[in-house]
Amino acid sequence: MNVLIVILLSSVSIVGFQEVFNLLLQTFTGLDLLKLWNVLEQPKYLKPIIFCAPCMASVWGSIFFWSYQLAIPIDYPLFVWLPSLFAIALLNMILSDYVS
Repeated sequence: MNVLIVILLSSVSIVGFQEVFNLLLQTFTGLDLLKLWNVLEQPKYLKPIIFCAPCMASVWGSIFFWSYQLAIPIDYPLFVWLPSLFAIALLNMILSDYVS
């Protein structure tokens, strides 16, 4: 699988996950992610996991990148990982602005 396809699939999955989580949160609590982030202010570790789409590339992008690497026996060099995270973050920022 090409690295660009991995980057695109990871970014679409991350933005979709954030939008679904935001929709569920709005349905059950009436708050969106940004308001909840301002209300809670305690769990700073949750920002790269569910609150910020470009920040989610650091956690979820790494998980998707290495799971694709393990699932498909193509050896991507280690130096491809970091630029792919930056590309995923850029796509997340563009897609989250487009979706929202």
